[in-house]
This record gives sequence, structure tokens and C-alpha cells, in this order.
Amino acid sequence: MKKKLDKLARKARGLIGDQRVLQMRNRWYELVKKFKTPPYAKVGNFSYIPDFGFFINGWLVDEKNQVTRLDVCINGQPIAELSQCMLRLQRVAIARKYGLCEHSSKPGFTASVPVDGLQLSPTDKASLRISLSTGKKKSIKLRISNVIGDPLDSIKGILNAVPSRSDDKRDLFNHSYGPAISSIWQSKQRNHGVSEFRNYNPDLAPANPEVSLIVPIYGRYDFIEYQLSQFVNDPVMFRQEIIYVIDDPRIHDEVRTVCAAYEKLYRISFKVLHLENNLGYAGANNTGVEHSSAPLLLLVNSDVMPAESGWLSALLDSSRQSINDSLIGVRLLYEDDAIQHDGMEYYSSPFVNELWTNIHPNKGLPSSLVQYPTALRDVESITGACILVKRDIYQDIGGFDENFILGDYEDSDLCMQAREQGYQIKMNSSVSLYHLERQSQSLVSSDNWKNELTYYNCWYHTNKWDSNIKTMKRSTSNAL
Repeated sequence: MKKKLDKLARKARGLIGDQRVLQMRNRWYELVKKFKTPPYAKVGNFSYIPDFGFFINGWLVDEKNQVTRLDVCINGQPIAELSQCMLRLQRVAIARKYGLCEHSSKPGFTASVPVDGLQLSPTDKASLRISLSTGKKKSIKLRISNVIGDPLDSIKGILNAVPSRSDDKRDLFNHSYGPAISSIWQSKQRNHGVSEFRNYNPDLAPANPEVSLIVPIYGRYDFIEYQLSQFVNDPVMFRQEIIYVIDDPRIHDEVRTVCAAYEKLYRISFKVLHLENNLGYAGANNTGVEHSSAPLLLLVNSDVMPAESGWLSALLDSSRQSINDSLIGVRLLYEDDAIQHDGMEYYSSPFVNELWTNIHPNKGLPSSLVQYPTALRDVESITGACILVKRDIYQDIGGFDENFILGDYEDSDLCMQAREQGYQIKMNSSVSLYHLERQSQSLVSSDNWKNELTYYNCWYHTNKWDSNIKTMKRSTSNAL
């Protein structure tokens, strides 16, 4: 029915114009309001989260202040009161619909509610009970959305409802969106299962590799060929272990097909690890490390390409003095040789409610103009696009935190975790690689949920390290 109405609305706009359609729609709403009894309410999402409780959002228009209590009920029995725990937010479209002030009114609501021992079955019925000051009660049926299968689908639904512009967005994540998303992501145990681990050109595999290159792949499997076409021209790469971790079950068949061709075309040994389910950047790297064998690890994105042969030998030789106690980053360049990454700094950004983000000093400058007297120098953080680290150190700090979703802020989190364990963070600017920034994720949906997912990862990162980063910043300031 809704699709038919939308189609009619599009035709009407073409005939009489948007403004006239809007006027007619508002008159229709006014007519409907005469036959409806206030208050007006609707629930958009009611997600049951096992071992946590539930998430709910929607809107409520109570112009006469009649509502005294809101209860979520299961099979007619109240399990949680929303009145005290829900947060109100702006919903411009709803405000317009009911003639409210668009900027000051907050008809929207959202809540993330823990409920001990809540167990729902497919036959259970849920409802929102609205108690009024007159003693009457209204009830709205709720469609229970179970968090099953891929948790990312449920997370997308919640993130798509996040207001893109809100002065209290951080507060909304602290009390509603954040706890719900964290609980959903943790509700499904992320199994590091491997459906296939194949060695291509095994006759060329080194017996005792010095470095294991771990390269996660999501969507853009064409980068495998781009990298191999560069590696095969570098004699040093024949002595290393190259592992591509396919973190996207949708492309397993395509990867098998192209890698069978690459095996013949590029006479260099490489391995392909097919994961049973999507683990995200952190889980893919951790699983790749579990199946690697060399004492040194090079965690590298699929869209990072060598600038010239011999780069790995140069990186190892210039990093020897610090490799036993440090995480080491590499200078990354844009295609025009401008700097993309030369170390990172933590920055409390006013554009994202003072959350700790990462900034890249020297970004965009010609690399020839930014030189340092020594190959290695101390930095606050380095990007996960290319990290050299000893296996023992990586395991000691616990690898990447898999509570981050897909890929954002795991690298700066890893650096903070390393600091807590007494390790150093170094930048090696004497070796350069090209980085097609964020191209390795270009097949990820560009919908609003992806932008909000970045905010979530930033929020989680800040909540975890806020006091530690502030202490580090004070220490650095005092040293200067």
C-alpha cells in the first residue's frame, strides 16, 4: 500500500508541483488528526537483544501532556518502563506533520533498556502501553526484531535511524545507540572459523619466512592482483609469507577463480584464507596472524602498493634498532607523491562532540619537503594500513580489539594498548609506499549507516581511552 501511495505522490508532484502536494498532504494529516485520539505515537524499531534486553525508537506527540507512563509489555505484562530512561530527539518531519516547532520540539524518542533474564520466543507478543492522566490506556503493537544471523543487519537498522545532526549526539550514543550496538555486536560470538586455507604456488613457498604479510580483503578482491604484480618483481618478496584473508563470504567463489589464474600468471607463493563469516578488519587480521608462521608481521591493507623493489629490505634494515620493543609505521603516499600518512596524533574534535579522532600531520605536503634526520622517530599513533611488529609483541598486547565494527580506530586503539604494555610507537619515514586511501572499503555501502558506524567506533574508542589519552597529552606537553 505504501509503495502505491508513494507512486501516486510522485505522479502528483510531476503534475501540480511539490509545494501543492505538501499543502494537500498537510490538509490530509489535519483531517486524520480529527478522527484520531491524541496522543499520537509510533514505534519504528523494537529489537530484542539476547543477554541484554531491547532497543526501541519511535516518536510520541503529546501536546496536552496527557502521558503519565510508557511501558513495554510482553504478552500483556510490563517488563520495563520507558518514561524515565528514554531520550527525546528532534524529528523534523514529525514536527511538521503535527504542526510543532521544528527546531525546539523533540517528538522522537530512543532507549536502550537492559532487562535481566529477558527471553523471547517467536510466539511472544510485544506492545507499548501508554498510560494517560485520564486513567485510560492506549496500546501499540510492536514487531519484535530478533538479533539473529548476521548482527550487522540489525546494527544497520539502528544506525540508519540515528539523527545526522544533533547537538546531543554523544549523549544519545552514551545512553541509547552505543549500548545497543555494542550488545548486538557481542551477542553473536565471532567465530574465527576458516572454510579454506590454500597455498598457491606451494613449490615456491619459503621454508623459513622472516615476515608474514597479512592482507585483509573485503569486497575489492581485484587488489590481490595489483599487489602480486608488484611483489613478483621483487626478489625479497619470494622469501616472505603472503596471506590474503578473505573477510567476505560473498566473494569466496570469485576469489577462488581469479587466484587459480594468478597462480599461473604470477610465479610467487601466496596463501588465501577464506573466513566462514565476516569478522571485520580486526578479526580478519587476528585470524590471519593465527595462521601465519614468521617471527615478524607486516599488517598491510590491500590498497597499499610498493613504490619500488627492495622496500621491505629497506624497512627491515632501518627498523632493526627498535623492532624488539615497538610498533613501526611506514610513510604512505598519494599517487602524486604527496604525504597521506606520516604518523598520527589524537585530536579532540569539535565536529564530533569532542570525541578523540586521528589527524595526520604533514598530510598533503610534497614528500620531498618533509625529511627527518633519523629513520625512526616517536609518534603518538600509526595507521593500520601498514604496521611492522614482532609476532610476540602483537600477541602480548592481544591483537586488534574486535569490539570495533568493520574498520575504523582499531589502529589507534592498538597503539594505546601497546603503550599500556610498555611498548613504543615509531614512525619510519625513510621507506615509502603508495596508499589508495580507503579504496579497500569502496564496495561497502555508502548509506547513512556507514557514516554513523564510523561515529560509533570513534565513540567506543573515546570511552575506552579518554583518560589515558589525556594523561599522554599532558605528559607530552610537560616534556616540551
